Amino acid sequence: MSHDHDRAAKGTRLGPDQEYGPFFHVIEQFSILKKFQNDLYQLTGLPFDFVDLRLRHSRSLHAQLGFTPFCRMVNNTPLGCRACDRDEEQAVANCVKKQKCILRRCHLGLIDVYVPIVMNGKIVGLFCTGQSVYQRPTEDNFKKIQKRLAGMGVDLARVRKAYFSVPVLEKRRVSAIIDLIQMVVGLIDTRRLQTLKTAVSHDSLNKALDFMEAHYAEPITMPDVAKEAGLSVSRLAHVFKAQVGMSYTVYLNLIRVNWAKYYLTNSRLRISETAFQVGFGNLSHFNHVFRRSTGLSPTQYRQQHASTRI
Repeated sequence: MSHDHDRAAKGTRLGPDQEYGPFFHVIEQFSILKKFQNDLYQLTGLPFDFVDLRLRHSRSLHAQLGFTPFCRMVNNTPLGCRACDRDEEQAVANCVKKQKCILRRCHLGLIDVYVPIVMNGKIVGLFCTGQSVYQRPTEDNFKKIQKRLAGMGVDLARVRKAYFSVPVLEKRRVSAIIDLIQMVVGLIDTRRLQTLKTAVSHDSLNKALDFMEAHYAEPITMPDVAKEAGLSVSRLAHVFKAQVGMSYTVYLNLIRVNWAKYYLTNSRLRISETAFQVGFGNLSHFNHVFRRSTGLSPTQYRQQHASTRI
């Protein structure tokens, strides 16, 4: 995990507000992120951050304030910051390529975790944490990175002391943290529906959204929704694109997938039963839409969230 050290001066990544990205403003409305960040730090000493695909970090979370002393010292040198940036670019690219969470060692041997946020079948950003090790650091561990650290211009005496204070978390604890972050991702995805709804002021659109949320399990069509909202089909399509940012079909599928995730996690319905329960008339279509939205098949999603199932 790197941070935005001296980037404003360099003119990279951090631009004016209009370049900051609308998704940040949605993500940062979720107070649970700040709470989760604080709790994670109190329990483990690890930072927690959101980064988009342009490697811009959340200004609201200020994750660098929770960086381990070792990583802060490295990032506070221009060469160290640059090395961490390059390393993070590779990690994010790898996560996007694999379309799944990755756990890996950074260029200085610390464990980092990147968990993708998937919206409408696309990764829009990642939650990340790390800066820990599985076992207590040794002199041999430090010797392996000492030359690299010296080349970054850090104070070796100070950074050595900080290195031996890096949080130590065994693999099972890191796995538990990943599970918790994935739960947060699921909550963000579900609550995004309400965020979209409250973000619009179009009365007819609100009627349409209310109707879709109440009848998502039925074979409703766009003409049905348009009639309920008092709009023509073409006008509803235009309003959806302009104010919701996605098509009617994508939004309806998002509602259905979110409910499917609920049933997969909290019931013993078969996959086919779940598909029909949330309004999909075709199992293969449900599987396709679900995988495109979450990056997982319904079976994989249920397996990963089996611990919370009734």
